[in-house]
Amino acid sequence: MTQGPKCSEIETLKIVISGAGPAGLLTALHLLRHNEDPGSSLVRYNVTLIDNNVDYGSLSNEDLKLFHRSWMIALTDNGIKALKEIPNLFEKYVQPVAVLMEWFSVRVGRRILSRSSTELYPGDTYVVDRNFVVAALARYIKDRFGTCACFNFMTETKAMFVDVDCQRILTRSTKCERDPSGDRYVPYDFIVGCDGVRSIVRDGVAINHRDFAFDISDTFAIFKSVHIERPSSMKNAEATIFVNSMPHMVFGVALPEMGNKLNIGLGYYKNDECDAEMKSNDPKVVAKYVKEKFLPFTLDDYDDFAEQWVAQPWSTTGQVHCNFYHSCKCKILLLGDAAHATSPTLGMGMNTALEDSSVFKRLLDEFNHNWMIMMPEFSKERVKIGHALTDISFYSHSFCPRQSARMQITGFIRSKLSRWTGGLVMGDPLDKIGLQGYSLADAYEDLVKLKCIQPIKEKNDRIIRAHFEKSTGMIKQTPTTPTWLKALQITSIGAFVLIAVTNIKIKK
Repeated sequence: MTQGPKCSEIETLKIVISGAGPAGLLTALHLLRHNEDPGSSLVRYNVTLIDNNVDYGSLSNEDLKLFHRSWMIALTDNGIKALKEIPNLFEKYVQPVAVLMEWFSVRVGRRILSRSSTELYPGDTYVVDRNFVVAALARYIKDRFGTCACFNFMTETKAMFVDVDCQRILTRSTKCERDPSGDRYVPYDFIVGCDGVRSIVRDGVAINHRDFAFDISDTFAIFKSVHIERPSSMKNAEATIFVNSMPHMVFGVALPEMGNKLNIGLGYYKNDECDAEMKSNDPKVVAKYVKEKFLPFTLDDYDDFAEQWVAQPWSTTGQVHCNFYHSCKCKILLLGDAAHATSPTLGMGMNTALEDSSVFKRLLDEFNHNWMIMMPEFSKERVKIGHALTDISFYSHSFCPRQSARMQITGFIRSKLSRWTGGLVMGDPLDKIGLQGYSLADAYEDLVKLKCIQPIKEKNDRIIRAHFEKSTGMIKQTPTTPTWLKALQITSIGAFVLIAVTNIKIKK
């Protein structure tokens, strides 16, 4: 009979996880579950989870919708697979608050360009409120490890600064932000940064590594989302993308919710602002405008839509790129949005964050919980995925409406031809994203081969730069030349050329 390791041989590591979003909670679960079944490893974990929000697991679904970051997102194969690695987590906690998508459609103006059953695609896709996923994970971890001495969940606590030299993180209670007497240092052996776009943990890497390159930028989009009753023209559990749904609202989506509702998101790019009516604080103005201008389908209650719209602040999202996700010197690892925050247009941000945690667990086991070996391997495996995620999300949709329509139609035709020819024609790589065995890196490579990324990247970057130059006054706005003046200028130039040519002939 094989004897287990002696207590004196067991090493206990203090792990601080900053950020209790999907990646942070799932990572904490993997570490705590390792303590229950350590196998041959001589490592155990004391886990401290820090987050500046309230405990989502203690809130009702209705209260969760009141938070600013409440929107519906897709949960696809790779995200579901990551959740299912922990018994009962998906089936008993996440699946009950998610909607299984049954239909997917694209609407151009009033016309339904395509509508297909999701039965045609391998695997299931769910639609779920991001806050519901966080709450489900928080409830699971509290049910399993809430009374465990090796777990400390510090909610309503802000990470202030990572003291790399002393291996500790400064925290402050958000209940008394102006009172520094509540500040506390939490020691760590390793720290996992899952703390979003403005990551404090990532700052610790930046300060201590001259070769660490990262950037933060917005996604050039401004949007709002509201919750409405499902119109009769929408099928049950149908998700749809809007094209040209309203003037200057260049993108939109409707995602099914629980309770026979829809989450509608509408937005515009900064270089082409929406009409003033959609920025009005008067619900009557918004309701009248939406009733006249919103094309995809008729709403049951325009007043309710307008009241929600006016009460909702405009939202923006950020994106992050890093050239590596770890620091052995600082004993830091970055996951989720801290490493690769992205535009929501692709619907793969949370799925990729959950997959980060899954890869983290696999590599820990592979290298027998030797973090100093595991962390560089994590960067090697995930940096290409993170950059593929952000680049596809940002450069698969053009800020130029004409180019965007052309690329969408091309992708639609390519998908149809691929099905008709049995795969002889390469399908739209965007259709394959989220399927098991087809990574974001593979999709990115296919999009480059099809020359889909390059022209949109060139156009989007040029539009962003032009907008920045004009909005900051680097280049003055040039007044539009009236048509009659253009005609006069053309006539004058023509007359000048004619006179010049005539003079030359006369001289000859």
